[in-house]
Amino acid sequence: MKYKRIPGKVMIVAFLTLGCQKEIVNEAMISGTVRDDGGIASDATVNLYSRLENSSTISDVNGAYRFKHLPRGDYKITGFKSTATGTVLTQINTDGEQLIANITLSIPPPPSTGGGGSCPYIYTFNGESYVFNGDIYAGAIYPNLERNDYTSLHDLNPVNGEYRIKIANELQERQYTNIAELLVVKHPNNVHVLFDKYGNLQTFSKPLPPLSALSPLGVDYKPFLQKSDEHSYLFNEEPLKAPSLINKLTDLMFPQSGMNSLIVTFNKPKDAQHANLVVKAKNSNWSVLLWHQFTELFGDYFNTWRKEQSLRPTDELLAWREREGIPMMVYLETNTGWEYLDCFNMVGSVVSREMIMSLNLSKYKGAKLKLKFECAFMFWELDYAAMDYSEQVSCQVERISPSELLGKNNENAAGSLKIDDSLYLSHLNNGDQNVLIYPASPLTIGSGTTSYILHSKGYYEQKVNSTRTPDYLTLLTFLRPGAFAQYSLNHFSELSHGSALASGQDR
Repeated sequence: MKYKRIPGKVMIVAFLTLGCQKEIVNEAMISGTVRDDGGIASDATVNLYSRLENSSTISDVNGAYRFKHLPRGDYKITGFKSTATGTVLTQINTDGEQLIANITLSIPPPPSTGGGGSCPYIYTFNGESYVFNGDIYAGAIYPNLERNDYTSLHDLNPVNGEYRIKIANELQERQYTNIAELLVVKHPNNVHVLFDKYGNLQTFSKPLPPLSALSPLGVDYKPFLQKSDEHSYLFNEEPLKAPSLINKLTDLMFPQSGMNSLIVTFNKPKDAQHANLVVKAKNSNWSVLLWHQFTELFGDYFNTWRKEQSLRPTDELLAWREREGIPMMVYLETNTGWEYLDCFNMVGSVVSREMIMSLNLSKYKGAKLKLKFECAFMFWELDYAAMDYSEQVSCQVERISPSELLGKNNENAAGSLKIDDSLYLSHLNNGDQNVLIYPASPLTIGSGTTSYILHSKGYYEQKVNSTRTPDYLTLLTFLRPGAFAQYSLNHFSELSHGSALASGQDR
């Protein structure tokens, strides 16, 4: 089952309900059936964690899963499919005990601030219809966070000597686009191309899968990262402990980090001086929900707070984001510990995006590369990761500015999108949209492959009109470093554990 994008992007959170039945046989086992509102949920991922046993499996066509040969002890079971996820804690107390844990998916209401997601949506014209491609400049929520973005496009075909790209505001936002430049790249058929976040063209042709991909609890997610198939690592492992009063008091005195990670290991050729890390990932719908709930805490003070943020130095805002785990950060293990390399910018929560990071390995002599991907609890979904050591290939690149805009608010707008200046295409209301016209490129003629990338730059602002009183007491807790990441972990734990306990799992 695949979830399609719908306006407002409903956030789906799954909670596990546990119906327990005991039967004594030769070996202990935990099994169950995964269901959602549509009935049986096949092809869902179910993980089992304990101090002695960490395993993962996929539900079959009947929604069934099973873990066998289990010793006595405490167990945590998590299940997810697409954006649905949940957690339950249970125990095996006797040898040969069989425990049935059925998983049910539920949908909570969206946040009251309205609409999930963020930033303008991009559609390409394939000759018959407009096809959704993704978000642009996600996370640029203040003028001082305006940034460049490079989005690979699909289903873009020249029709009558021109390309058509639609940019649309489908959310409760004000969106300001500074640049919308079409990059046309001609390259050999066996070579892939991506622009990194700095605007550098990177090529790759022999991506190698990881040797392992270990979560904090030791589960190997390597099969999840070997191909793009919607089976993603969700950065959602919780501590192995019950939500007791003692544990809650301990957390207040000694807060746990809300950061989550995945350690991915790759082979490295002996003399490799350079590599390209290629990933496919997206922000989670959970991260969208959390941000909206965070902004709700400001109540009728939100718009004043936003103006204050827009006056802060950009470097301060970016440093805060990394400290709280909002981008997906990448570290390399060295002889002296984990060395920070760079981070992947936010890409939105609608569709996964392929991204690339160039790595300088001239000072690294090991036979393997061990990377750590890190972000706030459940803020990213990592679908694919590979390492490429092939040489950079020369490509032809043509940069095309829009020649015309169709739709409202198009006076002088085509010219405003050509260079980085103070002129913007403004979409101030939900439903505002324009079609950008680009002359077709001659690079499409002849041998080789043609790839299309949209280079955009801009920012956007949330529309929040709250009359609520600000929750100053809760907002003060976010002054502590790491508080936003911990807020994500604690809030999800309260929701999932509370739902599981309410279902009567305590035997």
